Amino acid sequence: MSVDSGSVAFSRLAQRRAEELQLHAQDYLEKRDKILTGFTAKERIQHMRERILFALNAKEEDWANWKWHMHHRHLSIETIAKVLPRFADKEYATYQKAKTDSLVSVSPYYLSLIDSENDSCPIRMQALPHSDEYSPFEGSLDPSGELHSSPAPGWVQRYPDRGILLVNDIGTCPVACRFCQRRHNLSPKELEIHNPIDIQAGIDYIRANPAIRDVLLTGGDAFTLSDGRLEKVLQALRAIPHVETIRLSTRLPVTLPQRVTPELCEMLSRYGLMGGQGALWVVTHFNHPIEVTPEAAKACLMLISHGMPILNQSVLLAGVNDDRHIIMRLNQELVRIGVKPYYLFHCKSVDGAIHFRTPLKTGLDIIEYLNGRTSGMALPYYVISLPDGKGKVRLITSAQVHETDTPGVWRVTSWEGDDDLYDER
Repeated sequence: MSVDSGSVAFSRLAQRRAEELQLHAQDYLEKRDKILTGFTAKERIQHMRERILFALNAKEEDWANWKWHMHHRHLSIETIAKVLPRFADKEYATYQKAKTDSLVSVSPYYLSLIDSENDSCPIRMQALPHSDEYSPFEGSLDPSGELHSSPAPGWVQRYPDRGILLVNDIGTCPVACRFCQRRHNLSPKELEIHNPIDIQAGIDYIRANPAIRDVLLTGGDAFTLSDGRLEKVLQALRAIPHVETIRLSTRLPVTLPQRVTPELCEMLSRYGLMGGQGALWVVTHFNHPIEVTPEAAKACLMLISHGMPILNQSVLLAGVNDDRHIIMRLNQELVRIGVKPYYLFHCKSVDGAIHFRTPLKTGLDIIEYLNGRTSGMALPYYVISLPDGKGKVRLITSAQVHETDTPGVWRVTSWEGDDDLYDER
């Protein structure tokens, strides 16, 4: 075969392969532009913002002030109804009941992301109480088994070298996510399982255990602490020689990006790589492409520019993001703004949030679809959390889980090599 004929054959093969790849991308390309993001829905969001400012008799300068949003996060049902004209009668009753039984809050910023014409809006479902929270299917008040893994007040440890330092509780969050694993910490149901916030006790425990090298600050939300209080915690942890890595768990870049101020970033940079210390990671929580707004992107860019890498943890939620195209659009948007999709969690069996749970196979199918169709940077781990404090299991293929004789109950192998049962129901 001559060089010319070989080149022609090679070119044909390459063209055929390119056509095959295009076919793999076609179904997503057909759906992609129909999945709105915070950038493409900018005009709609701006309209909602204006309605909220009018309802609260506020000004544009108020909108830029994160403390103003925090002050107004416990919106009255009357204010919600002004902003959402389709607020149904049954939602009134659910809203009032939820305010009694569990925390209800939504920042004006996050409220502005709701599509007022869509009763199944993914933001509405995450932020506002729904009657399904009172279905007869009860979940757990302690789905991750924190009672089994808290050797000191406010400290949770499921692995040899890392753990969770609870720095506040969900009462300080700008949005009380309806699927939150600690949603009952402030409700009458919490009496037996509430893990008290005792930052000093947690720090003392870390100091006394040299195997601990990685600490995650959460609660609640690490960024709802004032700059001064958060700095004191970071100072104390950096004074412990064996603490190499600190992670800050926060949903505020999503629910209240105005909180990410130059002052906050300057302070944080002193305790990370730019301050000559170990890495200071930010772990945030985007669930849907509509949450990736210009404001959220600006907040993430500010953190990154001050030396903090950002990971994202999503939760797979029925009716919100349990669709392969939505997850693909979300993760590609996150990579575009410099955020690495890290985990996709199977929703935990939280009491009051069972309606958000999907079959385990839904997440496996999504990961299988993403693999190869998008960059590895946009491919998260699919993760389940075992009960009784046994930690997370990363699921790569369906071969890692095995059905039992009980429908909806699977046998999985934990990181310690133990066979455990996982109930997806």
